[in-house]
Amino acid sequence: MTIKKSFKFLFSAKHFYVFLFLVFLASFGYSLIHNIKPAVDARAYDTIAKNLVNFGEYRLGSENTLMEDDSIVKVGPGYEFFLAAVYSIFGEKTWIIWFLQSLFYSLTILILAILIEAFFGKGEREDWKKIYFVLIPAGFFIDMIELNAMLLSESLFIFLTSVSVLIFYSNLEKKDSRKSFFLGFILGILYLVRPVALMILFSFLSVLFFKKEYKTVLAVIFVFSALQVPWISRNYQVYDSILLTHTTAGGVDLLSGNYPGNHGEFRSDFDLYRETEEKSSNQIAFYDNSLKWFLDFAKENPVSLSLVWTEKGIIFWSPTKTGGFWFHYFNSFEQTLTILFSILSYVLIFGTALVYSLKTAKEKAKNTFSKAMIFSMIFLFLVSVITIVSSRYRITLLPFAVILSAGYWFSEKGEISWKMQLAPLLFFTIAASLDLYLQIDKFWQKIGTIIS
Repeated sequence: MTIKKSFKFLFSAKHFYVFLFLVFLASFGYSLIHNIKPAVDARAYDTIAKNLVNFGEYRLGSENTLMEDDSIVKVGPGYEFFLAAVYSIFGEKTWIIWFLQSLFYSLTILILAILIEAFFGKGEREDWKKIYFVLIPAGFFIDMIELNAMLLSESLFIFLTSVSVLIFYSNLEKKDSRKSFFLGFILGILYLVRPVALMILFSFLSVLFFKKEYKTVLAVIFVFSALQVPWISRNYQVYDSILLTHTTAGGVDLLSGNYPGNHGEFRSDFDLYRETEEKSSNQIAFYDNSLKWFLDFAKENPVSLSLVWTEKGIIFWSPTKTGGFWFHYFNSFEQTLTILFSILSYVLIFGTALVYSLKTAKEKAKNTFSKAMIFSMIFLFLVSVITIVSSRYRITLLPFAVILSAGYWFSEKGEISWKMQLAPLLFFTIAASLDLYLQIDKFWQKIGTIIS
């Protein structure tokens, strides 16, 4: 089915309008009810955006020079410029951001529904139950609803990722040079929001290259690269160093995420981190020293690094890495319910996605779109294994997981064996057990916070 026919089919049913509105309402309503104040990363993004609007400078503080400023540590600059654009138009009103992020997520679910129906659907004979088995866990995924209620870049990233997948699929459906340039544009913006978008770019281009779509590949690369020039030039002028995005990517996160005993989380409360930071005159030096430590560690302790990566590769999939341990809940009952709902949604989305991925791999499917979705998930997963493991980092896989999850629900009876369905559940159990074993003290501390 074409994208156009898929769109018409979905909107032929009134209940689909209602569903999309409920997705928006759940997200925006959650934001208004909890009224989460910007903290840590969110506060930094908010401050940088306000400084862009009020002073025309991408900076976090007001006292130091740009060279000494900590803004370059924060993930960006795409999300900060998005916030600044909204503030310059509507004023510094947080609820506008919540509204837009909730709208983005509703549109994300719409785009994924269009792709799912176009790729897996059967048109008028479609069983709507299959569609909602996929869309309900995704649309009301509490981890995303929480992120939409904060000033964090994941909301914009997930939306733009879905747009890029739609353009990619549309280009496979019917080649068009304009689509190729637009794909490069969206991926270029996506990279500025979060640099892990490079893995999505690599996945898409790899598939297109093996299809011998060389003109498309070149067009995407050209536009993508052109969009990075202004920010790279700015960084070179300020820091006298070629810096593609920010100093956390490929620098500080390699130090924190691979230091034995950190279990892949981003931490700054251990001796090596403090020592490296203290001997660094500024953030660029800290970036360079962190990268040097990682390269030395990889060279001198390859076995230790392999064990660290193996550990992270397993606990990455742990259902206990839930977004239910935030700080804004009204009471312990709400937080407990959030944790349970988060785990259930995660298993339904990512578990079924892994089952379908196994089925596709076993059948050695040659479909270009399926391979691109699986490769994107794999490469995004590998980025976390090499750097940081957290529920926020894992959420970048969501659009691909939802599409692959649809493959599970749309499969015919008997196509997937019970052993294949059991495998992800067994793996999740192992991952959760290892995660709890490695961080049992932290786990009990969180449980104590909930029941206190």
